[in-house]
Amino acid sequence: MKSYQESDCCYCTLFNSFYLDRGVTMLHSVIENCGEARIYVLAMDDHTFRVLSEMDLEKTVVIHYDVFVTDELRAVQSERTIAEYCWTCTAPLVAYILNEYQEKVCTYIDADLFFYKNPYCLVKEMLDEGYSVQIVEHRFGKGIFAEHMRKYSGTFCVQFNTFKNNREAKEILKEWAVQCLECCTSVQDRNNLGDQKYLEKWPETYSCVHVLQNEGGGLAPWNIHQYHLESEEEGNIQIKNKKNKNIEYLIFYHFHELQFLGQGRADIHVFTRNFGIERELIEFLYLPYIRRVQGVREYLLHNFPEPTEQNQQRILPTKPQKAKREIFGEDFWEKVYCKLRGVVLKMQRKKDFLEI
Repeated sequence: MKSYQESDCCYCTLFNSFYLDRGVTMLHSVIENCGEARIYVLAMDDHTFRVLSEMDLEKTVVIHYDVFVTDELRAVQSERTIAEYCWTCTAPLVAYILNEYQEKVCTYIDADLFFYKNPYCLVKEMLDEGYSVQIVEHRFGKGIFAEHMRKYSGTFCVQFNTFKNNREAKEILKEWAVQCLECCTSVQDRNNLGDQKYLEKWPETYSCVHVLQNEGGGLAPWNIHQYHLESEEEGNIQIKNKKNKNIEYLIFYHFHELQFLGQGRADIHVFTRNFGIERELIEFLYLPYIRRVQGVREYLLHNFPEPTEQNQQRILPTKPQKAKREIFGEDFWEKVYCKLRGVVLKMQRKKDFLEI
């Protein structure tokens, strides 16, 4: 079996001006925690390319959209929202990095992740087991609502996906890219949701696919209710699964749907998702991250100002795009349960507003 080292691994991501503040924050966290790994960034618009190029971040290679895009991608761009089109580009981006830069192992990472430790330990889990592809579960938990979420959002989340530069991994990438070209909708209809519902059958279809076991990778608003802040010492954060009592170091958190409201306030969209969320853990994670993003926002406004107010808003957005869910008639009782659950959870709405 071929032996791999951290220097054989790289990361890639993509974002445009709407996520520039979060993307830069994420890149800083990777740079601070990674050793020899390289980071490839697909800049989805000219402003993002200019800013990242002038920032000249360590270990970072910036790719202009025009160099990457294909005729097939251009053909569907006008038919899709910004989020849908970015999802469409995920698989082609990983394939592009493997082919053009001849990297041995490439991991796609979302722009709204934040890394607390070197993520190579997550990639190494796949490499040590001899797999070619690794994906990460949402880990919704158990119960009616968790099954509802799996049904509509999928078992797996496209947030930290790893691929070796070999035949079997590239065949999966090729098929995934074709599927996303055909359909990459933000409407959840049980069959589709962006690029991630296509991952559902990978583990059973392909023997080369591994599902990440380390719970320190993949904490997010949809599963944070299952965890307790165990300890924090010298920057090493330990989280504990409340049910299985498993303790892991926190590698990364997915700050999904974080919304900046202005005047020192942010809407984190967490407490209205689930019961049993520990406020101490949420504030411990969110407040430092929000302050870091705010610092990046101020840096961007000061050093890379746009000529018009409209463009300035384009760089520093306040509201993320949300997926729409289509619930069908056969889910009537499930729909009733979820509606009632939502009504009760709305009583926690005020907890989602944090003062920065």
